[in-house]
Amino acid sequence: MAITINALELYRVAHLCSLHFSIQAFVKTICDLQGVAFQHYLSCQFSIMLNLYLNILNGVEALIMEALSRTSDDWHLQHACPACTYKLKDKPHLKFKILYAMDGNDSLKHILHHIMEDEDSHELPTTQKVPMTCYLSCELVDSFAQSAPIQSTQSTSKDIKEEQSYLEGLEMEPLNETLQMEYWQALVNLEASKKDLDLKSVLWDVTTPSDLKDYATYMCKTQKAETAHWHAIDMYNEDLHIVQDLKSKLNIDSCWTPKQPEWHDAAHLVTKRTFQHALDHLEALIIMQIFELLKMNCAGTRYKMQKHIVKVLQVHSSAICIALEQYNTAAHAMDPPHCILKWDEVAEYAFITEFDLLRDAWQDVSQ
Repeated sequence: MAITINALELYRVAHLCSLHFSIQAFVKTICDLQGVAFQHYLSCQFSIMLNLYLNILNGVEALIMEALSRTSDDWHLQHACPACTYKLKDKPHLKFKILYAMDGNDSLKHILHHIMEDEDSHELPTTQKVPMTCYLSCELVDSFAQSAPIQSTQSTSKDIKEEQSYLEGLEMEPLNETLQMEYWQALVNLEASKKDLDLKSVLWDVTTPSDLKDYATYMCKTQKAETAHWHAIDMYNEDLHIVQDLKSKLNIDSCWTPKQPEWHDAAHLVTKRTFQHALDHLEALIIMQIFELLKMNCAGTRYKMQKHIVKVLQVHSSAICIALEQYNTAAHAMDPPHCILKWDEVAEYAFITEFDLLRDAWQDVSQ
């Protein structure tokens, strides 16, 4: 059996574009085009030829790099991107001159797996090692580990305990701040119920009708006004009881007023919590939509499942619209106001790496 270089190059490029495109599928396609019955040994022979072809490409590239004098270990560092390393005159000094990123991690680092026939293994064949033109070899990294071993593990155990305490603290909001926010909200509710009670007290004015024919009408209106008045009294007493209970928990002597700094601090906490809850809800819905989109586009997803996912995405879209309105309202109430999102921006999120709402977290990880 003979395979042309063009066929090998075609599969190499196609596999780079879609990692789900297997050798067996490609060989079956070639067999159908040539009118030949597919046999399993053809996939094994094609895999061997592909390995040889990749070795030839790596060898040719190594010869080219050697001819261009690009074989030194620090060549890439010395010839980095000029646009990235260009410095302006009188430019302010930065803490970090440049930031590097190896992988966006949106694909969980796609790994090529091969199952050998003779042994149950998922390791790459030795002929498909990544050329070490940009990366350090494992032997060189291990030599550094042996020459400079870890002196002490106390800091590591301390960091683990600090991380554990930090994660346990994220299970619920701080109790003191929660009580302050509840107390502020109770004061706002008490003020609203007091205004409602004053209004219902004014409306509840029993008068004697001049005409006895209108007595039934006035009696009905009076009963409704009386019921609303007693309902307003119950609401006011309930809000007053909540305020007094929170005052005892916070050990507050006098009620807060809008002129006091505690009032403004608690109002800021409530506004921030409302924004964070709206943000978390919007994040969860968008991430669910992204995962559903990824699942729908995965190989092996059947037609019925795709139709079901489409219906789920339609429901998610309606929920995202409502959550987006709540988020924009909460973002506008922030001081300073946060950026307002539009539906077009949210609908463009297709990968986790493009989802930048996660920057607004509960706490700044740098602190």
